[in-house]
Amino acid sequence: MTTQATEDDLMYALSDLFIDNEVEYAYIAAVAREFPLAEVEIALFRFVAPVCFQNLSTPVPPVWAMFDREELLSDIERLKRRQATAGWWRTTKARWLEAYLRRRFCDEWETLKSVIDADAAFQQ
Repeated sequence: MTTQATEDDLMYALSDLFIDNEVEYAYIAAVAREFPLAEVEIALFRFVAPVCFQNLSTPVPPVWAMFDREELLSDIERLKRRQATAGWWRTTKARWLEAYLRRRFCDEWETLKSVIDADAAFQQ
């Protein structure tokens, strides 16, 4: 019996891109391929990266194995609520941050996409 991944599962899997350890792209891709690629990209750069990127921006990252699932999902929900009620200035800042994160983590995104594509080609 196969269970369908939820959006929470996707967010949690994507957070692995921001741990201070070797990234398991195959694991992330296994969850991500259950969603349209555009949805994965939005989840990564609009929700997960803004919450998690600072972990890799410190000399000694506090998270090296995995993020706490409940705390991560709570932080993402809080971010979504703030974004939903954001005014012009906060929306503009969020767009700037998203653009920065897209540039900063473009290699990780390209690697993940290639693993997802390779898995999809293998399954056909």
